[in-house]
Amino acid sequence: MKRWEVKLFVFVLLSFLLSWSLISQRAEAFLNSKNAEEQPRAIVIFVDMSGSTNLARRTVFREAFDKIYENLRQGDRILVGTITGRSYIDFKPAVDVEIPKKSIWLNRIQFE
Repeated sequence: MKRWEVKLFVFVLLSFLLSWSLISQRAEAFLNSKNAEEQPRAIVIFVDMSGSTNLARRTVFREAFDKIYENLRQGDRILVGTITGRSYIDFKPAVDVEIPKKSIWLNRIQFE
């Protein structure tokens, strides 16, 4: 074999191995995506309530809250923090709740 043929063969072989590894990783990520949907999420929201926000921005905040609310699932944890002039000194979340998981009641016995 000529030198350029060897280089071409090695190049094709390495390209094939690289593309095969990428395809197998994508397939593995696709198969594991079902498990990701079942696990609860932690959603953190920061709302700017300082003097620089006006009514138009607060309307946008409300619309964003509506979209988040529509996509909440059972078991999700939501934390809402307000950004004010005192946020850097003493930050306390305004809301810190967990959406209860679905439970099943059967003959007055609760199963989770």
